[in-house]
Amino acid sequence: MHERVFGPTHPLVAESLIGLGHLYRNQKEYGLAERHYRQALVIAEHGQEQEPARVITALNHLAALLIEQDDYEQAEALLQCALKIETPQLGKEHLHLTTLLAKLVVPYAEMQKFAEAEAILMQLLKVEDHLPQTDSLTIATELMALARMRIAQDKYAEAALPSRRALHI
Repeated sequence: MHERVFGPTHPLVAESLIGLGHLYRNQKEYGLAERHYRQALVIAEHGQEQEPARVITALNHLAALLIEQDDYEQAEALLQCALKIETPQLGKEHLHLTTLLAKLVVPYAEMQKFAEAEAILMQLLKVEDHLPQTDSLTIATELMALARMRIAQDKYAEAALPSRRALHI
């Protein structure tokens, strides 16, 4: 309907495509979901109203789908692209940016890029300690992720500190 009324490159068409992507993703129809997310991304990048927020939204949804399918390299590339768009606009200590960074930890950890994942977690913890809107559950979750990553690398002594800190939150 939106496509007929507004044209194929209108932002409302991209939003509808993302909605369809969600529907297919929930039904485990990953090929159809990916097709709709990618089409929404093309519209966001090249459509009538090019807004960085729309591009980032499409990149996020597509990356989440790819993570679900264990395509970590492609998900990492999409999340890195979203970071390149978002960081100059928001700055490195914005809450929305920390959410995007947290998503990037998953592909890094799954690809055993532990140094990169740990660096992001340390950055997140540093930033979130200073953000008043960060809840303690978020910090505890990231501390436990850091501990699990260290355990996966047989760094048991180094895993103890974030584990203890998470327990005290």
